[in-house]
Amino acid sequence: MAATAVVEPASCSSCGLAGEVLIPHGDQIYCFDCCLREFKKERRLFLSGNELLSSEESKILWVVRGLIEADSTGQLFGPSGGGKSFLALDLVLSVATGQPWNGRETKRGQVLYLAGEGHTGMKRRVRAWWFEHGKPDLRSFHLSQHTVPFDEPAVKQIVQAGRDIEEIGAPVSVFVVDTLARHMTGDENSTRDMGAFLLTCETIRSQFPGSVLLIVHHTGNADDAKHRSRGSSALKAAMDFELHCDKGLLSVTKLKDGDPPEPIAFKLRPAAVGSDEDGNPITSCVVDYGERSQRHVMADLTPNEKLLLGLIRDNQGVLIGDLRQHFYTKRRESDPDAKHGTLKKAFSRSWEGISAKGFAGLDGNVVTVGQATNGGHCTMSPYEGDRATLGDTPTGWCPPVAVSRPRDLPQSDHLAVLDEFIEREVSP
Repeated sequence: MAATAVVEPASCSSCGLAGEVLIPHGDQIYCFDCCLREFKKERRLFLSGNELLSSEESKILWVVRGLIEADSTGQLFGPSGGGKSFLALDLVLSVATGQPWNGRETKRGQVLYLAGEGHTGMKRRVRAWWFEHGKPDLRSFHLSQHTVPFDEPAVKQIVQAGRDIEEIGAPVSVFVVDTLARHMTGDENSTRDMGAFLLTCETIRSQFPGSVLLIVHHTGNADDAKHRSRGSSALKAAMDFELHCDKGLLSVTKLKDGDPPEPIAFKLRPAAVGSDEDGNPITSCVVDYGERSQRHVMADLTPNEKLLLGLIRDNQGVLIGDLRQHFYTKRRESDPDAKHGTLKKAFSRSWEGISAKGFAGLDGNVVTVGQATNGGHCTMSPYEGDRATLGDTPTGWCPPVAVSRPRDLPQSDHLAVLDEFIEREVSP
């Protein structure tokens, strides 16, 4: 037990006794008898039901309000290049500085970020975040200088580093392990090896009461595994919370003892962090919330929506009625027996889909890419005819969002994005 300083009388945090010499323990102060009782309680294996009901443990202590609870272990997983490390860094830098994260309060504390790769790039990301958030004090954020394999010596090394940091600052609040693959020893598909890795994580975290350990990990490679973390299912089973990052959406896929919040849209925005010796700009990225990038929105398109976008790109300035006929013709090439009603429904749904996502609109009866000039109203139904007027929507179509001005992209940028997408996803 570390030596504790004796302070002058106030009142005991447990029994309220005043007028005695009190001993600080954790963030409380106790009289001698209560302090001894607390020490004994911490060494006990079990607590009674009454102690649980009356203890501070019944309260929820948030590190990130409504998302990450204190004393928990979780993972943030996603595909390579999906932005998971940017998100993890944005999240824990908010904790290290006490700034809100995407409108959610954070509890400030020390952050130990174990980076398994890309240390130079990580420094640029930290600098970009620092500039973007008003150059706050980053003394509570600590980045590892090399990869630490999670074996027995690593536990001692990380725990000692955490204790050294706590001696000169606030308690350790968050550990980040980025990524699992770079720190784990053994086979991530082996339940035994994964169990050993998780035990190491829990051993480290348990040495710092109230702390969180966040594992950054990859998704599976097979088609049926792209929505779960890679490797042994023992990983998911051991998590208190789980965050999935993919295609510009951060989703809470597991949250013990609580209802997960709605998915959070995000996109990466380039940010300058300096210049090289030739004067060329050095850039990284920061995270913006509330909106997905156009490329990520496109990735969610259905096959019919992809087909319709290709037709719009190949027939710029086409009338809506002609576009519908082009769509029918293309669909019949692959399905000669398709009924007219089926094609009509497929076209209407596809049009509504790409319109609502901001990739197409109407200027009168002319189809436009990424913009519309009808003031937020359509002048015709996409179902039949080219000369329907305002309000001529017998099927109740014409949602305002279908022709609203798109998300801060000029026409030329929309065409460039569309060209790249069609080349990659639509063209044979």
